[in-house]
Amino acid sequence: MSESHGTETYDYVVVGGGSAGAAVASRLSEDPSVTVCLLEADPSDVGDDAILRLDRWMELLESGYDWDYPIEPQENGNDFMRHARAKALGGCSSHNSCIAFWAPREDLDSWERDFGCAGWGSEELYRLFPQIETNDAPGDHHGRSGPVHIMTVPPNDPCGVAVLDACEAVGIPRAKFNSGKTVVNGANFFQINRRPDGMRASSSVSYLHPHLDRPNLTIRTGSWAKRIVIEKVDGELRAVGVDITDNAFGRTTRIDAGREVIVSAGAIDTPKLLMLSGIGPADDLRQHELDVLVDSPGVGEHLQDHPEGVIGFETKKPMTQESTQWWEAGIFTTVDDDLDRPDLMMHYGSVPFDMHTLRQGYPTSENTFCLTPNVTHARSRGTVKLRSRDFRDKPRVDPRYFTTPRATTCGS
Repeated sequence: MSESHGTETYDYVVVGGGSAGAAVASRLSEDPSVTVCLLEADPSDVGDDAILRLDRWMELLESGYDWDYPIEPQENGNDFMRHARAKALGGCSSHNSCIAFWAPREDLDSWERDFGCAGWGSEELYRLFPQIETNDAPGDHHGRSGPVHIMTVPPNDPCGVAVLDACEAVGIPRAKFNSGKTVVNGANFFQINRRPDGMRASSSVSYLHPHLDRPNLTIRTGSWAKRIVIEKVDGELRAVGVDITDNAFGRTTRIDAGREVIVSAGAIDTPKLLMLSGIGPADDLRQHELDVLVDSPGVGEHLQDHPEGVIGFETKKPMTQESTQWWEAGIFTTVDDDLDRPDLMMHYGSVPFDMHTLRQGYPTSENTFCLTPNVTHARSRGTVKLRSRDFRDKPRVDPRYFTTPRATTCGS
């Protein structure tokens, strides 16, 4: 390990040890002939029960394990919403409730057909899903020896069972999740990324923990990327390394990449890092006195988030005091008719989730369950922009919630 002003060289440098980056670094380092360095700004999750115990995940919100990004003022209200972003190896897979879903075929096919994402269609990805999972659900379509452990939540919560019964009474039947068919209208207890001992099957637990002793894999936690180093090589711009800081003074260590730099810092920090490195909308970069290497107006644009409301219901009977992860069931249905995929989803939570409502002055209760309706395919698009040229500053995140008018057709 080099000192602060030194330089290290690897074949591949992966920036961000989150849900995707942990898997990428693990897969690349399966080849013993290459060296891989995984850079993660946050601490390790190894041996940390606050992160690893899945039933404790709500303790992580607005804690020292959360970057807790505020959003910019919204033209249609909801100004005080915040984006939880994990401060831990494994990224948001080390921070969320680990609901496990095979992506809907219709979405994947739309990515490939309508947006040019070659290789991301359902035929290709559904072939890969079984290779990823060790799933306890029946069916030949499920994997039994993959790195990610998936369990089916048992129907042990009486209130959750009652919610599903109520759904059936209004025409939303019990459904099987991850069956290979999209649940357009249905509800049930989820499948979740969880090991039999209660440990979350996060990306870091699944892809990194078993391989921490690989001699060709270096995991540098506490290493905050300041910029991608881009130079001209044979007349073309090329990413040749990453400048990081791993100390309280912001002093720089150069991590060189002999082959590739893979940027996998999430939907917020990836555009931030690209812009700090001179790749982004030229006018925005100049505003912060950054050299423009590539004028790329799309960097930081087209942010899509699915807004979610929280509705709490005070119960007459005591709520359960034990849960796999406290948000064990889901409800899917449609608002618009004749859809091939759901446009409304609700989580069922067996807890009084009042982190947003109480601070807005709404009443709360100790004995509560929650339903959280959210828009599965939000039409509004937002932006991520720099707050300053200082890598330590949180970016300006503006989801522009509810800014696209909803088109409705009224019958006669």
